[in-house]
Amino acid sequence: MLQLVVLLALPIILISTSKYTNQNMPKTFIHQGLQGSLSSATFTSLMPKIPIKCSERNHEIPRLAFSGRPALLGMQRMSYNGLDIAFSSYNDQWREMRKVSNLHLFSPKQIQFFRPIREDEVSMMIKKISRDASLSRVTNLSQLIYTMMSNTICRLALAKSSMDEGFASRTHELFSVVQGAFATFCVEDYFPLLGWIDKISGTRRKLEKTFRKLDSFYEELIEEHLDENRPKAMEGDILDILLGLKRDGLSSIPFTMDHVKAVLMYFQFPSP
Repeated sequence: MLQLVVLLALPIILISTSKYTNQNMPKTFIHQGLQGSLSSATFTSLMPKIPIKCSERNHEIPRLAFSGRPALLGMQRMSYNGLDIAFSSYNDQWREMRKVSNLHLFSPKQIQFFRPIREDEVSMMIKKISRDASLSRVTNLSQLIYTMMSNTICRLALAKSSMDEGFASRTHELFSVVQGAFATFCVEDYFPLLGWIDKISGTRRKLEKTFRKLDSFYEELIEEHLDENRPKAMEGDILDILLGLKRDGLSSIPFTMDHVKAVLMYFQFPSP
């Protein structure tokens, strides 16, 4: 049904945008085929285009024009409108977030501080392999390595263990829905003028529901870290460092709770 609506709306879009097209278009645009023609006609009035006719001039194109990722609707919503490192556009905010990562989250001092956790997780994995070998049992290395990495990230970032059944069950459920949100097909990503279709089809509503679930999860984690009676293990983890940056105002940009949550999302859920 959705595809039928898109096909019926395409002729209207092409006619309404035809006045923006250039009659003397270079040869580069002539042989693009149907997909290129539709893209050109739809986005001509929305995005600037620079035709390149010879390879000698390729070096004149600034690298900055190609350094960002596409601002897809699902990715942007889950990353708090691109406030993290992976989905942010190349701008002052991205440079500041990279500086925060290098100077505060993964500085040499912090890497040494996290070393006991890494060694402990690797040690437990090796012991598990040794036990299986002594009992002549088959070891699923893929599952074992995934568990080790997941538990390490949870301990470094949140002072939590993925071995906790309640926490593991909730994060696994969140992982599934967030990954699904990343891969959500949104008409607006390809035809901005048809963004209303996403509202009618319920795509935006599903994204908002997933986002609220993710945001509620991070709110609980933040409240635990702000509690004066919190466990000592939470001192110095990544969430504690981020909250300290917000409290002390050490960043050159307004560092909000949304920045904190976006960075946590980046650590917990690998970008596609």
